[in-house]
Amino acid sequence: RSDENVYKVDYLGPDVSYDEFFLQYALVHKPCVLSPHHTSDWKSRHEWVDSTGRPKLEFLKSSFGSSTVPVSDCSVRRYDSPSCCDMVFSEYVDYWQKLIESGHDYTTKPCLYLKDWHFTRDFPTYGAYTTPKYFTSDWLNEFWDSRTDITDDFRFVYMGPKGSWTPLHTDVFKSFSWSANICGKKLWYLFPPRKGQTTRGERNLPPYDIDTLYEQSVQDAAVAPNVQEPGHNPLYLTVIQNPGEIIFVPSHWYHQVHNLEDTISINHNFFNACNVRTVMINLMIALNDVQEEISAFGDTDGFQEHCQAMLRAHFGMNMADFCKMLEAVLIHRIDMLEVPAVQRSVAYFSREALISDIAIALSCHKEMLKLPAPILDAAHISKDLVSCLKTKLEPLAHWVMMNKTSTIRRSWWEPFCMSGAIQPQPSLPANP
Repeated sequence: RSDENVYKVDYLGPDVSYDEFFLQYALVHKPCVLSPHHTSDWKSRHEWVDSTGRPKLEFLKSSFGSSTVPVSDCSVRRYDSPSCCDMVFSEYVDYWQKLIESGHDYTTKPCLYLKDWHFTRDFPTYGAYTTPKYFTSDWLNEFWDSRTDITDDFRFVYMGPKGSWTPLHTDVFKSFSWSANICGKKLWYLFPPRKGQTTRGERNLPPYDIDTLYEQSVQDAAVAPNVQEPGHNPLYLTVIQNPGEIIFVPSHWYHQVHNLEDTISINHNFFNACNVRTVMINLMIALNDVQEEISAFGDTDGFQEHCQAMLRAHFGMNMADFCKMLEAVLIHRIDMLEVPAVQRSVAYFSREALISDIAIALSCHKEMLKLPAPILDAAHISKDLVSCLKTKLEPLAHWVMMNKTSTIRRSWWEPFCMSGAIQPQPSLPANP
């Protein structure tokens, strides 16, 4: 089929500032592609790729061969996802090398795709890459990194042969994601949120493969727009992602991805002040789904505790996890405000950005406190968080009120004023 009339996403060069990305893409949930400049100095771009631009499989096998990695069989569908299993990495590389020798002949071999390998967790000192400055505001991985009870993250390596692919989906927690091609090319189909909500297949779920959606659109243009007819609003956007490029995928954007060549990529799921409310809303929806699913046991002891356990298993986190994350972000941001700006380690830690993060986290915590008391008790959500932080929050409220009419961007201070979680003292002036 032809995709000639489908809209393209913006392409960002090396000179785009953090503020530009924040305002024009992250804040408004707009996808974009970053140029290879942003990955040019990565260790993985040099050690994992040969002079022809192909994966350096022998090096990878000798360096990481004993690892156990998750692998999906793209040729076998199990429910609404490919069949999955664990493999020793050296065995996966052996399979890949033989597949290349066969000319990627899948008539006698499965199509295996190594996905969701927690490489950074498994090799924390290797330093395969540096997170681009645009994605350093990452509440999700910041929270997991701060935990002492468990070691985990949402940073992944993907490796797949030409022809491997990922079915149509949105990302975990309805989070943001970014994906950097270390080598190889990918074809992305991106569905804007309003389109993704209308692309429903069996059991009111998104289609497994957009080919089925396309076939449906040909049969009945009233059900799905005909993407080939010029002048029609496209059903999806297409992106060819080249080696070294990074794609930013916002929340609620369904996407399907195909490896056009033997490909290695590094991916993060993340959220921050721009989309944490989206995550919170989806968490509440997931809790409601769990409660409805086992509503017959609603009168039994420990019902809400059981719901929280099921929520964590189903959604990946529960209410307690989410609130602990908010608390961790709050404390970290308040501590960072006491560090001189020149010593702050990442780009987004300006005073204004830190205060905006604090405001959004406070606002979300305030929303969580509106949940019914049994849920709050079951999740052990602190009702005294603001009181505990009051002595540090009041000076911030004063600073915001004193500076909000100056050159400080409205998007930084307004969330703090609107959060309502802490108010400046009445005696303090509202303007300079």
